[in-house]
Amino acid sequence: MIKHFCLIKKVLLSLILILPLVSLLGQNGFDNATRALYIFDLSRYIDYGTNFADSSNFKIGVLLGDYDLIYELGSLAKTRTTIQEKPVIIVGFKNIESITHTQVLYLNKNAGFDLTRVKEKISGHQTMLITEGYEFRESMINFIVVNGKPR
Repeated sequence: MIKHFCLIKKVLLSLILILPLVSLLGQNGFDNATRALYIFDLSRYIDYGTNFADSSNFKIGVLLGDYDLIYELGSLAKTRTTIQEKPVIIVGFKNIESITHTQVLYLNKNAGFDLTRVKEKISGHQTMLITEGYEFRESMINFIVVNGKPR
């Protein structure tokens, strides 16, 4: 419990430090470069459990709807080749049924997938679910835009 609390504090601190910087850059909402950067940065602070030590790669999955985000994540993976000392692999899933285990899974509400079914699919795995545009408290981390600014 204490470990999770420390983890949550680190993630919140990261967001507190990163989000004002993005606002200073004058962006309206999220672009794929910002999404990719947030996903990589947040992934560094999560404890993925004891089985993660046996993983040979760090997998970031995207439930498709935005192929450009996969391209952006792939571009970032060329310069940030590891997360938690594991080589980064970016994977895309066309539908919920095709989801395999990843350390991170990103899903945008605009893609139209049922979040409840996604959560059922990743249940029991050490997967950080990052969403965008969903209602408050529907996922672990949810990117939203308020008054044109990423939050």
